[in-house]
Amino acid sequence: MNTLEETLPGLTHGDHCCLFFTSPEEQSRITAPFLAIGLERGERCVFVGNDPSIEAVRGGLKSFGVNIEDQEKKNRLILTSNHDYLEDGHWRTEKMLGFLQKAYDGALAEDFTALRAAGDVSWQVGPHKEYQDLVYYEALLDLFFIGKRMVGMCQYPKDTCPAETLAGILNTHKIAAIDSEVCSNFHYLPPQMLIEKDAGVREKKRVEWMTAQLLRVKRAEEERDAIGQQLLQSQKMEAVGRLAGGVAHDFNNILTAILGLSDFVLENPSADSSVKGDVKEIKIAGERAAALTRQLLAFSRRQVLQPRVINLNDTVSSMDRFLGRIIGASIELTTFLSPALGNVKADPGQIEQVIMNLVVNARDAMPNGGKIALETGDVELSEDYAEAHPEVSAGPYVMLAVSDTGEGMDARTQARIFEPFFTTRARGKGTGLGLSTVHGIVKQSGGSIFVYSEPGKGSTFKIYFPRVEENAEAPAKAGPRVESLNGTETIIVVDDDDIVRKLVHRTLAEHGYTVLDAMSSREALTFCERHKGNIHLMLTDAILPHMNGRELGKRVGVLRPKTKIIFMSGYTDDAVVHHGILEAGSAFVEKPFTPEAILRKVREVLDA
Repeated sequence: MNTLEETLPGLTHGDHCCLFFTSPEEQSRITAPFLAIGLERGERCVFVGNDPSIEAVRGGLKSFGVNIEDQEKKNRLILTSNHDYLEDGHWRTEKMLGFLQKAYDGALAEDFTALRAAGDVSWQVGPHKEYQDLVYYEALLDLFFIGKRMVGMCQYPKDTCPAETLAGILNTHKIAAIDSEVCSNFHYLPPQMLIEKDAGVREKKRVEWMTAQLLRVKRAEEERDAIGQQLLQSQKMEAVGRLAGGVAHDFNNILTAILGLSDFVLENPSADSSVKGDVKEIKIAGERAAALTRQLLAFSRRQVLQPRVINLNDTVSSMDRFLGRIIGASIELTTFLSPALGNVKADPGQIEQVIMNLVVNARDAMPNGGKIALETGDVELSEDYAEAHPEVSAGPYVMLAVSDTGEGMDARTQARIFEPFFTTRARGKGTGLGLSTVHGIVKQSGGSIFVYSEPGKGSTFKIYFPRVEENAEAPAKAGPRVESLNGTETIIVVDDDDIVRKLVHRTLAEHGYTVLDAMSSREALTFCERHKGNIHLMLTDAILPHMNGRELGKRVGVLRPKTKIIFMSGYTDDAVVHHGILEAGSAFVEKPFTPEAILRKVREVLDA
């Protein structure tokens, strides 16, 4: 149920509601605001009742600040006990409908915006068949309201009308008020059903209608529960993603030191060969850990993307031969590419990663061979589809689907497949990050992914990327090759992680650069203000206490406009990346990096 204040203002042309009241006070509590709203909207308002009910309504309207005498004088408000609808002291349906039609025609002829009518006439009805006729009358009245600029409210006292009559009247109104509570009426029946004269046929239709209503409510509840589960899963994934992104960021700082120091030992000609062998194994383990953190960053949507407008047909076609080698001879790979496919904006390398992960996942679901199909197509997702799938909006999309004839999944497995580290494979056969990586890349690219699967009937993964109108872009050309890693320029290194900062300082200093160390953005700005010579480059972490790297870059740009900037981080969030996309013109190096990688990036930016 809704409150009176919430429901009555929403009544509009064609609405026909019913009030069941206990006392004149309760009757006035609904009727007075019902009429006052109509007066505010320029409608002619009519109330038909006996003298006590009219007086109760008068009092209610005065409490709403209505100048009753003025409204009656201007013929905007009519409070009447006129008996034109009676014959021999009893109710006559055709006379009441004629009375309303006349009032309606008069209201429109005098340029009122609508007719608003309320009436308590049950006190006029005799104790015989008229009560049985009320249901028939109300059903006709419901039809009468359709298509008319009219708002109506019939009123019946709960204590006077027989229970079966109240139940019948209730069936004729979409909106019902019981004393001061207003609600949408679940028991409403279409008027065409109620004007059926044969009682048996009417009852049969009523049962069929109510059954359909119950099924509708049950379906709505099931859809609500499903949407609730989707929302819960989405929130859980978001929380795990934030945790994974934070862990990966900190872990990448540690890996930067491990890989960098390993390279120093391996490149040292005086280091013992047996020590070098151990350090080489350490480096291999570090690179494996770095690959895992990249997957975590993909899942948590914190990786750096380099999107451009592409056509998925080109991406799938370029991978065809490579995928054939991955899946082996026992599996048949087929592609169904839409000839007039629209374009999407995404990182082509990341889309290739998505396709490869899904194909490998499909291969592993078919140990005895089978079929994999890759399909593309333009689709329009409807409002109904979007309502059932809250994570996607209605509109034009490009679909990429990967299907297999493998083992399939039950509902419990499907609910968890995008969680990091969840796997159905044997211990040691996988990290459980493949599908979570796919999920992260798709989401960070603005898309959505859904899975359809049954045990023994294979699986289909459908991905929807927003369609764009721009033409596909050619891949960016590679920059000039860096011939020397040495330099003499002055560089500020800004990082609050001591190990990383010292590693970068050592790397640059050993190759001829003058290096200024800053633990914070404030120290970096102090260098910019006080250093006497040129500062050619600032190499700064993207995430810093007190001031992020992007803001620091803007401040340095004011102090020293010629100083170039490279951002570095284990991940980038909105401090450097907007919706996962690095700001145009920004140079970036991803942690963990090797000494050679940072030297090449520095030289590349300085020489640009």
